[in-house]
Amino acid sequence: MKKIISWLLPIALGIILAIGIQTYLVSFVRVDGSSMQPNLTNNERVFLLRKQPIKRFSVVIFDAYQVAPGGATKGSNFIKRVIAVPGGDRIKYTKQGNLYINGKLVPQKFISKTQRTTETLANVAPLTVLT
Repeated sequence: MKKIISWLLPIALGIILAIGIQTYLVSFVRVDGSSMQPNLTNNERVFLLRKQPIKRFSVVIFDAYQVAPGGATKGSNFIKRVIAVPGGDRIKYTKQGNLYINGKLVPQKFISKTQRTTETLANVAPLTVLT
């Protein structure tokens, strides 16, 4: 009996530790889709740090159920970039693909000019789009 416990106990502790780390500290997630290209590509695995402060331009993963346009199924997670934070940020996006936050032009080095003027622009319907 002592022999069984001597190898069972470390295995059980290892499993408990691994579950705790994955639940509260870090985990790996798989990118599904191309909306974050060129920064993240489809099927890429990324390292997720849980409970980090969210700042402007942070990349975040969130539960998209009942948030996404057209709806998302339960358990659907989205990965997106934060461009505004709570506290009164005002966003303006021009048809030329220029992003203004609180009246200041913000360079978007993480996406191409084509993405700024076509793909991103198609997703900002609720925002004020200036000519």
